[in-house]
Order: sequence, then structure tokens, then C-alpha cells
Amino acid sequence: MVISRLYVLLYRGSHLDYPQLSMIFSIIYRHGPGMRGEELKLSAIRALAASASQGIESQSAIQHVAAVMVLCLFESQQNSTASDQWLCYLRAAGKVIESVSLESFGRATDGPILLEWVYYHEVMARFSLRHWRQHHPGVSSCQYDTDSPSYLAAERARWNSATTLIQWQGSIVHNTIFAPLRLLSRVVSEVLPSGDPNSRKEAYKTKVAHLKQEIRNLEIPTPADPAIQSVAARAEVFRITTLVYLSRSTDHGLSRSSGLELLVDKGLSLMKYVGCCERPLPLLILGCEARTDIERLRVLDLVPAPDSRSPWRRHHFMTLLLPALWIQNDLDVESNVKLDYTEKLSAVFNASEFPPQFH
Repeated sequence: MVISRLYVLLYRGSHLDYPQLSMIFSIIYRHGPGMRGEELKLSAIRALAASASQGIESQSAIQHVAAVMVLCLFESQQNSTASDQWLCYLRAAGKVIESVSLESFGRATDGPILLEWVYYHEVMARFSLRHWRQHHPGVSSCQYDTDSPSYLAAERARWNSATTLIQWQGSIVHNTIFAPLRLLSRVVSEVLPSGDPNSRKEAYKTKVAHLKQEIRNLEIPTPADPAIQSVAARAEVFRITTLVYLSRSTDHGLSRSSGLELLVDKGLSLMKYVGCCERPLPLLILGCEARTDIERLRVLDLVPAPDSRSPWRRHHFMTLLLPALWIQNDLDVESNVKLDYTEKLSAVFNASEFPPQFH
């Protein structure tokens, strides 16, 4: 569905050769990994560079961002465990939006929809980079500033403006799913590691308490329209995911009997409404809470099976991260020493050569 919408945006180009670009992207998706796919990807990049050589205006920026996001999806689906280039394309999409200003981009046709899609990927990337800080010799970097926490704060102002534009122009469907996503973005940006001295200050504890209350009080509408009901269920899954993650990250020694189990059970029950591409992060956070074999089998049943029609990676990171987290949980029980929640996530993420991706 997302790819189809991006292709429609590409075909709306006027003086630029976007139909040719969308054809290249279609062939890339059909060919999958391999030399032919890489050659076509390079052709698409050259075509984008040529079309941008005379400058980018608001409407043409829509097609440029759509094209770059298709490249981002292609890279993340094909090479996510062997490259971090998907981050480069995501950053490029943000730069194109900045080049024409958020306001003009958001007021162009389909601008809010694309802003929301780029924003979603930005939040997923921020979550991954929050816990992945490893540097490996010889690994090329896409220049995402993964060392500096300032990256998280620096992006916040830009996406606060994007939030206003999306909620101003977006339909009820988009606003429903965007509300918990905005809160997840704030949690990822504002919650400090447990070892940070500032995390013990009263002002910070008060801020966390207010943020937690805001997540608890977020009301997800349940309209009669079945299509919007599905969107509402997805939004509720992300709200629950955000609350569980915030609680675990800030309430050290939190007991499973404190109501968290009910939240996790509800989130997993609603997971059937969440699309395959949106499942990884909720499944990771909620699945990490599974302690028994039965609970873990329930989670694994929700991990989408590999697509037999495509050799591309399908949730490869999920099959690595979840078992690794469960092993850490089991070791905690055996040793009677509880590893800090954020440190545990970071340790598992850093076992990967490249930052995990959750889209």
C-alpha cells in the first residue's frame, strides 16, 4: 500500500522524468538483491541527481522525497543487516524537505502524508540509534551522528513543526495513528539513560511522570467505520508500546504484577491489526516481556513469516533480537541480578554490526 502510494506520487511529476524513475523502482522490487538491482538503484540515483541539478520547488520536492523513500525501503529490505545506507536515504528525504521549508512542503498536495511517512521512519531510526552506539572499523557511515545525543534534540524542533502541519491537514485516520507516534518520539528524545546523573533530579522525574500520564490519558477513538477501527487498534498498540517502554526505562525494579502484564496482553491481542512493516518495534517491546515458553511462542507466532515470493529480508532483526533479549531475561533470573532495561536493549543492539531497523 505504501509503495503503491509512493509510485502514484512519482507519476505526478511534470517536467521531470518521474515515470521512468518509478519504472526503475518497480524493476528493483521485482529483481530484489543482486547486481541487476544495484545497477538499477544507481540509475535511479543518477536520475534523481540530474533532475535536482536545476533546483527543487515545493511540488517537485514531493516526488523527490517519494523517490528517496522508495530507495530507503529498498535498501532496508535488501541490505539492512549489511549496510546502514537506508539511514542515508532517510536523512536525504529530510534534507529535501528542509530545502523547500516544512511549511511549503506540508501545504503541497500529498505533503502531509509524505511528512507522516518520513516522520514514522525518523522515529524508528531514532529508537534504534538511541540504543545502538557501536562503531566497527571499516564500516562506512552514512553520517548520522550516532555518537551525540544532540541528534535526538536537534531533530525535535523540526518534527514539532511537522506535527502541526500533519495534524492541521491530515484526516482523522492520519491523526489517530500520529498521536501515539508523536508521544513515542518524545519518549525516545527526552528519556535519559539510567546512568545519567540528571535522571535522578526531581525536575526530570516530574517531567517523566507528566509524560507517562499523558500517554495513559491518550484516548484512541473507536469509530463505527471498520477501516478506521483498524487504524484505532494500531494506534492503541503503539500507545501501549510507548507506555511499556517508558515504564521499563524509568521504573527500575518494576514488577510484572503492576498492571504491565494486562497492557502487554492487550497489545499482543491487537497485533493482528498492525501491518507487517509496522510490527517490529511493538513486537520487540511487548515480546521482551514474555517470560514463559508459552508466552514466547505466542510472540513468535506474530512475527510475519518470510515472504516466499521475495528473497529479501523480512524482519530478520526480529528473529535475532527477541531470542537474545529472552536469554538476557533468563540470565537475570538465574543470577538473581537484574540488568538495567535500557542497558540490556543497548547490549543486544550493539551485537549487530549495523543499527537494527524497525520498518
